[in-house]
Amino acid sequence: MCFELVKRCDLVRVIAFGRVRFIDEFETKSKRLYEFTAVFTNGREFSLAEEAIKRTCVMVIDVEHMTGEKK
Repeated sequence: MCFELVKRCDLVRVIAFGRVRFIDEFETKSKRLYEFTAVFTNGREFSLAEEAIKRTCVMVIDVEHMTGEKK
Protein backbone atom coordinates (compact mmCIF):
# COMPACT_ATOMS: atom_id res chain seq x y z
CA MET A 1 0.00 0.00 0.00
CA CYS A 2 1.12 3.54 -0.70
CA PHE A 3 -0.20 6.34 1.53
CA GLU A 4 0.33 10.04 0.92
CA LEU A 5 -0.11 12.83 3.45
CA VAL A 6 0.06 16.49 2.54
CA LYS A 7 -0.03 19.20 5.20
CA ARG A 8 -0.79 22.29 3.16
CA CYS A 9 0.02 25.05 5.65
CA ASP A 10 3.71 24.00 5.85
CA LEU A 11 3.86 22.42 2.39
CA VAL A 12 4.97 19.12 3.89
CA ARG A 13 4.49 15.94 1.89
CA VAL A 14 5.13 12.39 3.09
CA ILE A 15 4.66 9.20 1.09
CA ALA A 16 4.80 5.92 3.00
CA PHE A 17 4.99 2.44 1.50
CA GLY A 18 4.14 -0.68 3.46
CA ARG A 19 1.76 -3.49 4.20
CA VAL A 20 -1.75 -3.18 5.58
CA ARG A 21 -3.14 -5.46 8.24
CA PHE A 22 -6.67 -5.51 9.57
CA ILE A 23 -7.38 -5.44 13.30
CA ASP A 24 -10.26 -7.75 14.22
CA GLU A 25 -9.77 -8.34 17.95
CA PHE A 26 -12.21 -6.07 19.84
CA GLU A 27 -9.89 -4.78 22.59
CA THR A 28 -7.07 -3.95 20.17
CA LYS A 29 -9.50 -2.34 17.74
CA SER A 30 -11.02 -0.24 20.52
CA LYS A 31 -7.58 0.90 21.73
CA ARG A 32 -6.49 1.91 18.21
CA LEU A 33 -9.72 3.84 17.60
CA TYR A 34 -9.30 5.78 20.85
CA GLU A 35 -5.67 6.57 19.96
CA PHE A 36 -6.71 7.80 16.52
CA THR A 37 -9.67 9.90 17.68
CA ALA A 38 -7.69 11.42 20.59
CA VAL A 39 -5.77 13.43 18.00
CA PHE A 40 -8.99 15.19 17.00
CA THR A 41 -10.50 15.66 20.48
CA ASN A 42 -7.49 17.34 22.13
CA GLY A 43 -7.48 14.78 24.93
CA ARG A 44 -11.12 15.30 25.95
CA GLU A 45 -12.96 12.30 27.35
CA PHE A 46 -15.30 10.57 24.93
CA SER A 47 -16.84 7.18 24.42
CA LEU A 48 -17.51 4.92 21.49
CA ALA A 49 -20.50 2.60 21.41
CA GLU A 50 -19.57 -1.08 21.42
CA GLU A 51 -21.65 -1.70 18.30
CA ALA A 52 -19.91 1.16 16.48
CA ILE A 53 -16.52 -0.35 17.32
CA LYS A 54 -17.63 -3.76 16.08
CA ARG A 55 -18.83 -2.28 12.76
CA THR A 56 -15.69 -0.22 12.17
CA CYS A 57 -12.86 -1.51 9.99
CA VAL A 58 -9.47 -0.72 11.54
CA MET A 59 -6.35 -0.99 9.41
CA VAL A 60 -2.74 -0.54 10.44
CA ILE A 61 -0.05 0.34 7.94
CA ASP A 62 3.29 -1.30 8.77
CA VAL A 63 5.58 1.22 7.07
CA GLU A 64 8.46 -0.37 5.15
CA HIS A 65 9.91 2.89 3.84
CA MET A 66 8.89 6.50 3.32
CA THR A 67 9.96 9.65 1.54
CA GLY A 68 9.14 13.27 2.19
CA GLU A 69 9.79 16.87 1.34
CA LYS A 70 9.33 20.27 2.90
CA LYS A 71 9.37 23.50 0.93
